[in-house]
Amino acid sequence: MLCGCGSAHEPRAFARKLETPSGARLWLQCSGSGPVALADAGLAIPARSWAAVRKRVRHVRFCAFDRAGVGRSDTRPCLCGSLQRDVEDEHALVT
Repeated sequence: MLCGCGSAHEPRAFARKLETPSGARLWLQCSGSGPVALADAGLAIPARSWAAVRKRVRHVRFCAFDRAGVGRSDTRPCLCGSLQRDVEDEHALVT
């Protein structure tokens, strides 16, 4: 899934863990500049699965992340995962 939104972030590339308001520490990798395109592979597929897409996109800030418990993200501090929590985590990553 790809979702887009505007962004005022600087165009510096980075890859690091970010803590969401729910306490999840998620791996996020961003590169490029322009409106943000957030890639969510879902199904326990890590962010690195977007590598080929990342190389081809232009004119956007392309970001991919690992959901809680996947790839380089930490597991949640509780057994409280839900679709709503996933949406809240994604929102926190792009704001």
